[in-house]
Amino acid sequence: MPSKDAIKKAEELTLQVLESQKEILGEKHPDTLNSMNTLALTYSKQGCHKKAEELALQVLECRQEIVGERHPDTLNSMNNLAVWYAEHGRHKEAGELTLHVLEFRKEIVDDLTSELSSMSVITSSTPTSDRPEALAVPNNISPVNLTSGTSSSSSTAAPAPAPAPAVTRGGSSVTQNSGNSSTSRDFDPHTDQYVPLPVAGREESII
Repeated sequence: MPSKDAIKKAEELTLQVLESQKEILGEKHPDTLNSMNTLALTYSKQGCHKKAEELALQVLECRQEIVGERHPDTLNSMNNLAVWYAEHGRHKEAGELTLHVLEFRKEIVDDLTSELSSMSVITSSTPTSDRPEALAVPNNISPVNLTSGTSSSSSTAAPAPAPAPAVTRGGSSVTQNSGNSSTSRDFDPHTDQYVPLPVAGREESII
């Protein structure tokens, strides 16, 4: 059981929070109502039963107005108030509130069951051909390469460069391939060696 000093400190802190929430969020905001409910509990622990009941009733009325009587928050407020009534010997009021909560919760469960049954009937009565099918990817669409952003079917390797044609000058000629480039050479009978031929479109260096 918390000490009186601890409960008093809790009351002061809750009041500070509540005042800030009222100013910023408004008196009927869910967070404000939660703080009011906490303060009512603190009053009850201090023996201030009248203040506690007034605050609990105020929270209940606000929730009934804002979210309705069948909302879970409203039903929780009713249930908490019923427990408080029972703890203080007000059994008749506690019993009436408890029955009220049970009736509303039973209605909610019945409505939910009815909705689920209706959904099941609709689904079973809908022809298979009328049901939405998952979107299928056409066969002619290839997956996209995420790294390059292009379709794998459209990305083809660049063709290898064709070897340069051999050029004949005087004697016999030969073409030598080196990597991606090719070099044509002509046989020089004076030196008994193959010498490079000039490449078309490039000026020969003058020595």
